[in-house]
Amino acid sequence: MKSLDSYFNTPSLTEPWPPDTPVSLVWFRNDLRVHDNPALWHATQQGRPVVGLFIDCQQQWRSHGLGEARIAYVHLAVKSLQQQLSERQIPLLVVPAQTFADVIDVFQSLSKQLQLGNLGFNIEYEVNERRRDIEVWRWAKSIELSVNRFHDQCVVPPGDVKTKSGTPFRVYSPFKRAWLSEARNYSLRPLSAPPVSDTSMVIDDSDPSGSGQLNQRQPAPSTINLDTELWQASEESCHEQLQWFIEHRARHYQQDRDFPAKAATSQLSIALALGILSPRQCLHAALQANEGQLSGGNAGIDSWINELIWREFYRHIAVAFPDVCKHRAFKPETEQVPWRDPIQDTRARADFDAWCSGNTGYPIVDAAQRQLLETGWMHNRLRMITAMFLTKHLLIDWRLGEAFFNRHLMDADFCSNNGGWQWSASTGADGAPYFRIFNPISQSQKFDPDGAFIARFIPELTQLSPPSRHFPNPMERAQARYPDAIVEHKFARERALNAFQQLSRQTEEAV
Repeated sequence: MKSLDSYFNTPSLTEPWPPDTPVSLVWFRNDLRVHDNPALWHATQQGRPVVGLFIDCQQQWRSHGLGEARIAYVHLAVKSLQQQLSERQIPLLVVPAQTFADVIDVFQSLSKQLQLGNLGFNIEYEVNERRRDIEVWRWAKSIELSVNRFHDQCVVPPGDVKTKSGTPFRVYSPFKRAWLSEARNYSLRPLSAPPVSDTSMVIDDSDPSGSGQLNQRQPAPSTINLDTELWQASEESCHEQLQWFIEHRARHYQQDRDFPAKAATSQLSIALALGILSPRQCLHAALQANEGQLSGGNAGIDSWINELIWREFYRHIAVAFPDVCKHRAFKPETEQVPWRDPIQDTRARADFDAWCSGNTGYPIVDAAQRQLLETGWMHNRLRMITAMFLTKHLLIDWRLGEAFFNRHLMDADFCSNNGGWQWSASTGADGAPYFRIFNPISQSQKFDPDGAFIARFIPELTQLSPPSRHFPNPMERAQARYPDAIVEHKFARERALNAFQQLSRQTEEAV
């Protein structure tokens, strides 16, 4: 385990407990908050001093495809969390470990320095994270350390919403109906932040194992320049953003949410992805504004609640069908789709590169991709348009697009990202029918009628009239130095239909 030489440092805490006092250790992961944090709240009720732990697995995160900006944002959020905890007399250790395989070493070292009374954490649902947690649980059992696990990423835990036959839902609409019925059986009121403790634990800087120091350090300066106004890492600022959205935008959400030129969405996806906010906090705020109704209230608030339920649906899918965490299609038969291979096919490579850089010649697609590259975020309607363009117009494997989004999105969230890509590619749970192929031009005309969003991210098209921005003619493209379309819509649509129809015939013959 590497030495802690570039991490966190807070002022010394007062009124230390004796070093041999059993402590409640809270392992923070994607739950970087003090409010509505079940593991933290439970730990503070044990009558023991509480110590927080965050394990900084940067190599593992990079192997999962997360980008440098996202990792830098995690560090900002952890720094903010550490300050909040210190105000409650709770130290937060930040310990580097290259991969999940090194996590046990961290706990073994901690157990030599601290007398651990119990360990608590909130559950993560992806396969690698679940395997890691099983290994930690086995280690804890071997030393007779109690482990308390809690659900906090879903209002209704995975496995608790089932069909009448007791099987997991594969389609969203019946899942939603069952979820709405089941949700009332759970507490929808968020937990408060733990009170300031009248006791605290001071961590000795020495590590008797000699494998590294366990103390509190400041984050090393990041080489990534983050837009801290757009991406606020503190829990307080995210709470304010949630409340502002509920008060000023939520009631118009349904009618405005699909128009990328409008500031109509909550942009809370990154706060949810890192757990700076919990889904229960979001749902509770929506319920307060919706007269306590999960559905049947204001159309805009109902629509936003629906998006929160979609988020839960994809988490339930990841648990019930773990193959989606292993780069596999939810629908096994779609593994045989004859995707064009950018590694073997130079034309496919050129098309993929054009899509990545926002130079496909379809303005709405290119503006969306440039928004992603410039800001680290993309409007949800545009995520569907660009994903369907890659998979249907270019017939390129959804997994390449999923990885690209994962690397560049600040709000990268495996379950939602995978679910959205498989929906667009018609390979996933309740995916779009294979014959549903968005026309990027008509989508642009419908959802960016004045071409305002296009002009914002493709300034070379600003000189064109709004109608021309959706698909310039050859002369307009030449004057603006904007590329020709890399594929013709009718040809691309027929090619995709033929590929999926051929797959359907093969499946029928196999049966």
